[in-house]
Amino acid sequence: MKKTGRFLFVWVLIAAMVMPMTAGAAEASVDAEMGSDEERNEIRDVELPDQIIEDTDSSPDGIEEDNQEQENEGEPSGDETDIPEEEIPSDEPEENLPEDVIWNPEGDLPADAILESEELDIDLEIMEKEGRVLAEEEEETDEVIYKSPNEGFEDFGELTLVDVRVIEDEELIARAGEHGQIMLDPGLVKGNKTFSNNTKIKIKFLLICYGNELDEYRITIFRGKSLKVQDALTRKIGTFGKTVGTVELTFEWDTTDLKKYTEGTYTLQYLSVYNNGKEDIVNEHTETLKLEDYKTVATRNFVRRLYTKVFNRPADTAGLNDWTDKLVKGKVTGGEAVRGFIQSKEFANRNVSDSEYVDILYRTLFDREPDPSGKQNWMDALNTGMSRTFVLKGFIDGVEFDALCKGYGIKRGTINVVENRDKNRGATAFVWRFYQIALGRIPDIAGLNDWTGRLVSKKATPEDVGKGFIFSPEVRNKKLSNTEYVKLLYRTFLGREFDEAGLNDWVKRLDSGTSREDVFYGFSKSAEFGGIVASFGL
Repeated sequence: MKKTGRFLFVWVLIAAMVMPMTAGAAEASVDAEMGSDEERNEIRDVELPDQIIEDTDSSPDGIEEDNQEQENEGEPSGDETDIPEEEIPSDEPEENLPEDVIWNPEGDLPADAILESEELDIDLEIMEKEGRVLAEEEEETDEVIYKSPNEGFEDFGELTLVDVRVIEDEELIARAGEHGQIMLDPGLVKGNKTFSNNTKIKIKFLLICYGNELDEYRITIFRGKSLKVQDALTRKIGTFGKTVGTVELTFEWDTTDLKKYTEGTYTLQYLSVYNNGKEDIVNEHTETLKLEDYKTVATRNFVRRLYTKVFNRPADTAGLNDWTDKLVKGKVTGGEAVRGFIQSKEFANRNVSDSEYVDILYRTLFDREPDPSGKQNWMDALNTGMSRTFVLKGFIDGVEFDALCKGYGIKRGTINVVENRDKNRGATAFVWRFYQIALGRIPDIAGLNDWTGRLVSKKATPEDVGKGFIFSPEVRNKKLSNTEYVKLLYRTFLGREFDEAGLNDWVKRLDSGTSREDVFYGFSKSAEFGGIVASFGL
């Protein structure tokens, strides 16, 4: 109902109710002032403020009354036929309204301002319910009210926005005004969705923005595959804003709370949403993520590293899982795992040189390129009879590999050597020297282990070892002259070339009947040979 119509309707109601009440109040006032019937008969006219009430009960000699009755005889009474016409209120105040009735022609009257007189017992509340009095109300409006679809949702938990990058897109600019979308970084959609807990995981989203400020997004991570509110672990909400283009949002998911983020499955829910004035329009997506115990993940990465560094290839699934399981369960140590790779058939088939072998150990166990002096030391060991296992053990027992294992949460451990030649580097080098000088060749592994074992076990002295080589069948078969024999002793036991005087003296003795064994002892018991023995730690 329009304002003017309501105004007229209310005033018609008020006029219909107030006027009889006003007249009744006036008559009651007159009766009280005049007293008895006799007194009223003596009074013909009574003046009241702003109103004259005529006494119609008495007329001279009753003539007028009789005449009136005759004139009205045969006609219906006024109460039966006279229907009062609706009075249209004017801008002028009613003359017959009591003083305590307020005139207000300006429009709707508030309920508390229609009547001020306590004598008018009108229940305004009932009249309002019946529509007889208009309560104050706001005018109707066609405006649509939009509410935030994220109302009632809050940021909480361990999801933090760490980077924002805006990429302008002319195609999106041309489509400004449309509603935006949120997408997960394609690299994560197509890539690995298994992560380690106890880490901070980077998750990227792309907002396709058309500059519509009604667009909002909501990102929530739930435990398991549930999307129930009580299973929400962390949430981030935001708006697309006025930007037109692609916005790259990078969030960091902090999973260092190991009691909260245990090993298992999690659901990532990300949605774009806007309110059209009636309801929320939602575009929802979900992605299943997996958290593994950080120790298992670290161990798996350690194994992957061995595949890459030692085999020069990616890990196969079966091998990766097998080695990871052994390390996690403590069936092998880090050192034993490395030995398993280095001494495998696959690595042997690579046929790497000693130099390449040492380089691989530096990169695999020390995680760096070799330094010149360090590499030379290991090359000397290999060149004087030590096995590759001995060198490997040296790297495994190193402090750098220990630090590497701690970084992956792995016990370093160690490996044992079984060959005699690997039990004492000095003894092996001493024996190697006799092979090189006395026999003029690289030692066979069996012979090297035999002579070294005798030295290490104290079953033979360095002198015994020297005698064994000098009087070996291999040297005898060379059929050396006295001069060549003495020169060999110089090189083998004195570690130098002969001097002419010394050579002539020893040859002269041999020529005069001194035995080669006696000459041998002359060299083996010299101070110079004693110095050589000491240099090998024997």
